[in-house]
Amino acid sequence: METIEKSPELLTIGEIVATNYRTADIFDKYGIDFCCGGKRLLADVCTQKGIHFESVLQEVNQLGDSNMPIPMQAYQHWPLDFLIEYIVQTHHQYLQEELPQLAAYLHKLVQVHGSRHPELAQVESLFVSLKNELLSHLWKEENILFPYIKKIVALQKENGKLNCMFAANPILVMEAEHETAGDLLKEIRQTTQNFTLPEDACTTYRVTFDKLKALEKDLHTHVHLENNILFPKSMMLENQLLNQPQSRDEYVI
Repeated sequence: METIEKSPELLTIGEIVATNYRTADIFDKYGIDFCCGGKRLLADVCTQKGIHFESVLQEVNQLGDSNMPIPMQAYQHWPLDFLIEYIVQTHHQYLQEELPQLAAYLHKLVQVHGSRHPELAQVESLFVSLKNELLSHLWKEENILFPYIKKIVALQKENGKLNCMFAANPILVMEAEHETAGDLLKEIRQTTQNFTLPEDACTTYRVTFDKLKALEKDLHTHVHLENNILFPKSMMLENQLLNQPQSRDEYVI
């Protein structure tokens, strides 16, 4: 990644992470949300959190291109239909398999440890809401939004044109649902005191908290790919096919 020198105060967090995904580790260290909060200016978030902006920017600039994992480097350049397949086969499949298993583990924890750790019942309730939210969300993406994006990619290859705009509203809904899921995960993290294990934690307890942390990390990557790469590029492509160039900001409420 080239050193970020051009108007750094105007760079959003999502733009920075889309250019070099390794910057996500820096933002995680400072507690900066790069997925659901990706549209915010880095400078503004640093000011709000009392973080020295120049220090964060220096760490970002020092990453460079060396030893960057190829998949992370390539996300920004993948064709949209290929990126969709990657998201479905990697992140959607992961959630389809992991969510039911985690729900079962949490239910077992409540039954076995709930009397000594009443916060587990709250964690289970939050997770059930998260699971239901995400499974509904995946269905809408795979059956409504993603097929439409693939359609406009095919139209582009055929030099076709669109007669009406469709993507803006479903994308806004998906982004709102990403935020809801992110808020639920934050509440789970807070309720578990950052996934801190009690002294009497059994193996299932440890595995469950490890799985929750892994789920949170995977969802951060998943939402970043959609909010900061797939969705903006899809709307740009739709505008091109409509021959009505517009700013992405016009769709942001």
